[in-house]
Amino acid sequence: MKKCPNCGAMNSESTCVLCGTIIPEEQSIIDLEQEKTSSVEFDNQVNNNEQIIQNNMQQVMNQEPINNIQNIQTSQVTNDETNNIASQFVIVEPNNNTKVKRVSKEEVSFSINKKEEPKINTSVSDEILIDAYIKKHQKRLKSGFSICTLLFNAVYILYRKMYLFGFFIMILNITIYVFTKNLPYYIMYILLFLLDFILAVSFKKLYMKHVKGKVEFAKMEFPNMSANEITEVCKIRGGTSIKAPIIMTIFISIMTSIILTLNSIGAFNDLKDDLANKTVKIDELSFKLPNILKEVNKFESLAYYETPKYNEKDYIIGNDCKLYMNVDDSEITEKWYKNSARAYLEEEIKNHERNKKDYDKYYNISKIKEKSIGNDLWLYFTIDADSTIEELKSTTYYYATVHNDKLYAFNFEIKENKNNYCIDAYNMVTKTLKFNK
Repeated sequence: MKKCPNCGAMNSESTCVLCGTIIPEEQSIIDLEQEKTSSVEFDNQVNNNEQIIQNNMQQVMNQEPINNIQNIQTSQVTNDETNNIASQFVIVEPNNNTKVKRVSKEEVSFSINKKEEPKINTSVSDEILIDAYIKKHQKRLKSGFSICTLLFNAVYILYRKMYLFGFFIMILNITIYVFTKNLPYYIMYILLFLLDFILAVSFKKLYMKHVKGKVEFAKMEFPNMSANEITEVCKIRGGTSIKAPIIMTIFISIMTSIILTLNSIGAFNDLKDDLANKTVKIDELSFKLPNILKEVNKFESLAYYETPKYNEKDYIIGNDCKLYMNVDDSEITEKWYKNSARAYLEEEIKNHERNKKDYDKYYNISKIKEKSIGNDLWLYFTIDADSTIEELKSTTYYYATVHNDKLYAFNFEIKENKNNYCIDAYNMVTKTLKFNK
């Protein structure tokens, strides 16, 4: 055996198998026969070799500079260089016949900045698998405008096995119907048509994205399948399903019945108020404005709203609602009403009493009453005009309160209470009145 003058490893060859240094012939220190007879010295040599190997492996792992190994002189160790170095490591097996065995890079279980990539099936092209998943009409479904989606909406989406997306569109359709059924009929049809048109324009692009995702998942799920097997998997998972639209139709029927029942008992009133009606602010007072009332005039301390004149198809003909609100500043409130809402309402009653002489048989003026709205106390009275003349038949509510030395007053007039549109609007206003803190 010869000792390497560079790294100290014991070698039987003229070149060190560990570092590649040429060992001079005259530096042979132990003959092979002597080595076999001296077990103590042999053990020391083996231990020395193992220690050297461990030190060199540690150097590689820490990416430290390694000199005189196949002319590698660098401060950074790349993956290729690490693999080359790993292939030079040796294992000494202490048995009857001393062996020096070269270890391949596959047998050295370490790596630097190297991650295992997931296996994926590459036995067949993506285009073939996509066509297999679609099954029929591949060219027509890859791009363009979808007539089927425009006509059948969520039914066709479910038919194409896009279950989550189809379910979402189905719920969206029901939501539009529920929250617009009390509005003019054309609003619901416009919203539904816009939804269908947007879906028809974008469906094929969304469908192809869905198909590619399913194909990619199948390739990762079955990386070792043959081309025929993975193609058959895509055919089974893709295509169309007639069961989904049938189940959806049954589900829609049940859900619509439940929603309409809940809606009829007012379960969605608060939610509809928040979604369909905007908040109006006059000075420090705010309230929800019913969507059937349209603004006629509005200033900082005065506002006037009324219902537009719809035609018969809009189901509001004859339902004439009017809302008038005003705020008097502290000077007027003090001068004319002595900071009293009751004084204001009494003055209103006197004015109507003067007109009552001409309409005595029609007018019925109530007494002033109190009503708590939120945390504030309001005073009010009503005037009922009962007449055989439809245009004169109405109920008007007069409200007033004083807040921060200002008088806030409003009156709400209802003519013809068909379908309860006006009374619902009145209830919304009085229910949501509040002063901003």
